[in-house]
Amino acid sequence: MLILIVALGGAAAAFDTIKTSKGQIYGEIVGMDATKVEIRPTTGNKLVKQIPVNEIEGISYEGEIPDLKAAKFHVQNGRYAEALAGLPHLDFLDVGWGGDVAALRAKLPRTFLNLRLSPVEIVDWSPARIHAIVTKLVRASGDPLLTGVCCINMDDRVGDDKIRAIFEAVSELRKEFQPAAL
Repeated sequence: MLILIVALGGAAAAFDTIKTSKGQIYGEIVGMDATKVEIRPTTGNKLVKQIPVNEIEGISYEGEIPDLKAAKFHVQNGRYAEALAGLPHLDFLDVGWGGDVAALRAKLPRTFLNLRLSPVEIVDWSPARIHAIVTKLVRASGDPLLTGVCCINMDDRVGDDKIRAIFEAVSELRKEFQPAAL
């Protein structure tokens, strides 16, 4: 019976952890912004400490699911596709400009990939180049039926001919990859 009580006591002592180059701080994360994370330590002086974000190597939260811990490990090691693949039920992913579409599809075969074009670079692209880029990215996705194309935050320097090039490329890809009639 004593072992059970000790085990229950240990379970009640869960806490958040901030890892820095100087060590780990255990406690309750009580606030954060773009420059700092605030934690109330579980031991010693229990006044809230502010940890600058540029000193933080990692954060784990009380009750964090194992899949999230594994995903964070992959991110810390630059393996982003593996990190995303480890998250359960990832149905939709916005793939930023420059993302490795083929690598993401290999790890996420059932996820809808929304491919974002660059609103800055599209200003200087010709319609022919836009068409080629859209076609290349959608083909790299490996499953056009689970792929979308978008470009948000475009300004008035992006002419209708460039928007039309996006629509035309998608329309041609739809015809090319149209599923067989049942």
